[in-house]
Amino acid sequence: MPVLINGRPNWIIPLFRQTGNVIEYKRFPADYMWRGFLDLSSIIFDDTAIMASLEDIDDAIVALMTQDDVQDDAIATAQAAADAAQAAADAAQDTADDALAGNTVAAKPKNRRVTLWHDEANVSGGTFSHVADTLARYNSLSFTTVTGVNAVQSFACDTMPACKFFFLGVTAPSNGIMQLYIDETAIATVDWWSAGTVRNVIKSVSFVASAIGSGRHTIRLEVTTKNASSSGFSLTLTKYWLSPDNDFA
Repeated sequence: MPVLINGRPNWIIPLFRQTGNVIEYKRFPADYMWRGFLDLSSIIFDDTAIMASLEDIDDAIVALMTQDDVQDDAIATAQAAADAAQAAADAAQDTADDALAGNTVAAKPKNRRVTLWHDEANVSGGTFSHVADTLARYNSLSFTTVTGVNAVQSFACDTMPACKFFFLGVTAPSNGIMQLYIDETAIATVDWWSAGTVRNVIKSVSFVASAIGSGRHTIRLEVTTKNASSSGFSLTLTKYWLSPDNDFA
């Protein structure tokens, strides 16, 4: 604040310092001596009251967090109930749609079609060779040239009255006869021999899928023999897929 010193306004700057338990001050430049301002030893801190207040604050925070947890649980329970109700409504709508369309199934199977790529199979007993062939569908061919090479993959399906496995590959003069195994049960053989090389050939094997039941299974392909007219044991495929004879059976 401005004060008059020798008839002229001047600014006084308050200064503070602590000496022991005493806070002192002086006004600069008006004072030349430090003056006592506050004796800290006269101030009594009630530690018990402070701790009690802090504990009350902690209790209040815990209560709020507990309340939030209860609300979150209630929201989650309500959402789960809503989801279950929606699922039931969807299932009922599917059944109604089937009935309207004349289908006799009560509920549609979840997995009745499977596609497997030959170059993704697990190989044992030898190696695969892979080539890009612009004349082949999907521009990809994978082949073996000797017996004893196994191509194994897994798949999952629902129970079906009957279905087929289709194989897309190449017939050629040096190709052998492929043995198809499902869960290590021999299902059928497929002869891939032909007098000339023919790409994009689709061969199929029919079998009753219900005989192996619903769930996860394995398919294994192996060339074990050859046509009498064949000059080798090669097998060249691109992919294979499982399809039911009737989607609504």
